[in-house]
Amino acid sequence: MFVLTPTVILALLLVAGATFVTARRIQMRVGIPWSHDIRADAEGALPQVPLMVDEALQLVGKPDYVIRRGVFLIPVEVKPLRRAKRPHNSDIFQLMAYCLLIEQTYGQQPPYGLLRYANHTFRIDYDDDMADTVREIVGQMHDLHDAPDVARNHNSVTRCRSCGFWRQCDQSLFNEEE
Repeated sequence: MFVLTPTVILALLLVAGATFVTARRIQMRVGIPWSHDIRADAEGALPQVPLMVDEALQLVGKPDYVIRRGVFLIPVEVKPLRRAKRPHNSDIFQLMAYCLLIEQTYGQQPPYGLLRYANHTFRIDYDDDMADTVREIVGQMHDLHDAPDVARNHNSVTRCRSCGFWRQCDQSLFNEEE
């Protein structure tokens, strides 16, 4: 028979306190705000983020995390290796596309999304104007996808090196002999 003595109770409280402090430190390091309802696009104990689809825009995706802040669902995109003082436009619009998908899927517009880099978490506001901009960009992407020839839009060897098409691309900045 197990008896809860004051010593056992104190030991349990110390373990619970240490566990809470450790969890809080991890949460602060990762940069994702506390939420009682969180879904993750990662394997593990958290429920999966469902794949969201906007048929009209032909847009499909899911953020790394979706957290509940009050009545709102907030997408969180994590770029753990990226370090920057300002978020990259491509990351902003990826996050804003997730806001649009949440709005289309759940019928409620998130007020913002969170973009987590290795050294900073950016809060990116989302509103009707941003939603219109995302729709416009998605439309342009569809137009370019169907175009016979699309020009490279950057001068980054690193981006070329990480692209799956650099061997076939006549505009590649990455040379295989390097």
